[in-house]
Amino acid sequence: GWFSSLLEKLVAGTLNFAVVQAYGCLDEVLFDFILDVKTNPLNTVYSRLNLFCAIAFVCLGIFLILFNIRLIWKYQKLKKNLNELENFNVKNVYWELFYSDFNDANPWSHSFLALVVLRSMVSSLIVAVLYDYPLMQTLYLVILDGIMILLLIILKPFRTLRATISQYYYEVLTLLVHICTLILSIPGKSASPSGTLTTVLSTTIIYLNTILGTGGIGFMF
Repeated sequence: GWFSSLLEKLVAGTLNFAVVQAYGCLDEVLFDFILDVKTNPLNTVYSRLNLFCAIAFVCLGIFLILFNIRLIWKYQKLKKNLNELENFNVKNVYWELFYSDFNDANPWSHSFLALVVLRSMVSSLIVAVLYDYPLMQTLYLVILDGIMILLLIILKPFRTLRATISQYYYEVLTLLVHICTLILSIPGKSASPSGTLTTVLSTTIIYLNTILGTGGIGFMF
C-alpha cells in the first residue's frame, strides 16, 4: 500500500543521495590525499588515517564507475527488446540515477555521468600534482574543458533542455576561469602584482566564480 510505496521512495532517495555524495567527493578526496602525501608523507597518525580513508573512497568510487558502465552495457543490449528493458528498469529502480537522465542513443552519451566523474578526478590530479608548474597545470585544464564541451556538442547526452543548459553553463564558465588563470600563468604577463592585467583577470575570475555558484543554485531550484 501507500506505506510500502513511501518506504521504497525513501530508500531510493537515500541511496541516490549517498551515490551522489560518493561520486561528488571523489575529486576532493584525491586532491586532499595527494597534497597530504606531498607535504606530510605518512609520518603522522592523521596522515596514515587519511591514506586509509582515501584508498577506501577511491575503491568505492572505482566500483561505482564500473557498476555504472556495466549497467549501461546491459541497458544497451536490452534496449531493442521493450519487455526485457521494462524488466531491467524495474529490477534497477534504485540505480536509475546512472542512466535515466541521459540519451541512450549510444554507450558514450548514456554513460556521461561516469565521464563527468572521471573528468573531475583528472582535474583534481592536475591541480594537486602540477601546482608547482602553473602554466602546464592551467593549459591541461583548458584542454580538458575543451574536450568536455566537444563531447557535449557531439554526444548530446542529456534528455532534458534544463540539464543540457546547466551543463553548458558550468562548462563554459569553468573554461573562462581556466583561460584567465592560463593568461595569468604565462611568464611576463603578470610579473607585477599590481599590474592592470592581473587586476582585471583576477577580478574576472572572482565574478565568474560568483556567477557559477549563483547559477548553480538557480538551476537546482
